[in-house]
Order: sequence, then C-alpha cells, then structure tokens
Amino acid sequence: MKFAGRMVQSFAMVTLMVGKCSGLHMRRTMSMTSWFRTKPVAAVSPSLQGMFDSLASIPNVQESTKDPWSCDHIAKCVEHMAKVDLSDLSLVGYPIKTTACMHISDTTNFQIAAFTLPKGRTLPVHDHPGMTVISKVLTGELSVTSFSADDQSTLTTNCNSMTTPIKVNLQEHSLKRPTDQPWLISPRVGNFHEFTARSDCIILDVLLPPYAYPERPCNYYSARP
Repeated sequence: MKFAGRMVQSFAMVTLMVGKCSGLHMRRTMSMTSWFRTKPVAAVSPSLQGMFDSLASIPNVQESTKDPWSCDHIAKCVEHMAKVDLSDLSLVGYPIKTTACMHISDTTNFQIAAFTLPKGRTLPVHDHPGMTVISKVLTGELSVTSFSADDQSTLTTNCNSMTTPIKVNLQEHSLKRPTDQPWLISPRVGNFHEFTARSDCIILDVLLPPYAYPERPCNYYSARP
C-alpha cells in the first residue's frame, strides 16, 4: 500500500479551566464549552497528575521518542494512563455528537489531550512526524489500523516536499476498548494510523513532542493498493 499526503491545520481551542500543577490545565473546543459550563471545577486526579509528572521528568524527549519502549518515564506514564477513566476528565455522560478535542496539558515537550469520535465517524490516515503517541480508549469501541513506512529514509515532516508516494506495511489492525491497555506508536513503528468509531468513543492521547507548524505538521493521506 502507498500513501499520498496533504497537510491540514489543527482544531481551534479556547481556554476554560485551570488545574493544580504548573503546566497542567484544561483547554476545550468551542463545541464542548456548554457541557463544561454545567460542571464544577474538579481537582486534577492522581492518575492525570502522575501522567504529567512522568512526562515532565523525561530528560530528553527527542531521544526518548526514538525508542519509547525503553524509556522508564514513558512506561510510568503508561502505568498511570491505564488508570484514567471518564470521571477524571468530568466526561461521564458527555453527549458525543461530533468530533471534538479537549487539551488537558500543553507544554513544549508534550501534550495530553482527549477527543471524541461519534459512532461511524473515521479519523482518516494521518501521521505524527518524529513523534511518539500513547493512546487509550476511555469509552466506546475503536477500530485502529496503523502502518509503518517500508523505507524510513523516505519519511519527511512536510508533505509539501513529498515528490513520490510513501510505501507502507500494515503494522496493526485491531479493536480497542476501555479494558485494553494504552498503546504506543513511534516515529518508525505504526506512525501512520486511522481510527474508526464502532460506537461513540472518547480517546485519551499523549503526544511526544506535540504537533508544531511548520516543523511537525499533521499530514493526512489517501491510500491506494
């Protein structure tokens, strides 16, 4: 299979609530604003705080993303992330009607966010150039398909410089549920992926480092055999 790419921009955000730890805060899309206006400001849960503290302790994010499975701080973050549920984000009962994003923490080195994906909606094949991503389904059933580049030397962070399609190999095709452990993709393993919601979903994500324009844009792709 090969991909041809195009670049898109990120969601627009607004700041609504502030949490306990320096750098740990909640930013939500306009589509989620009315819901959170009815919710009390909650203390940051131990699991979310543990995620933040583990990520903030990584001495060199760029080096750690090359082999995230060998980084103790990332492993600790995964351990805390596995305990996060909807109540930690005040999302119990949240009506999932559209694709929306909630930023929980934004720093130079990492981002923690959650996003909604209604039943039947697909987040098309996209990449995370030079990034490690940790994901966990908080509610719903999510079909995940990921690919790895056949030739790593062809990878680029800017699809505008792509002159030929990228040949990829299937890395994983599975269903993810809240009972499953968080899963990782790295710059070289599974970095191209697609999500399809089999039921209304909320997914928790960690991005190491975050998207940044123009050096780390989010590139979306069309696929052909």
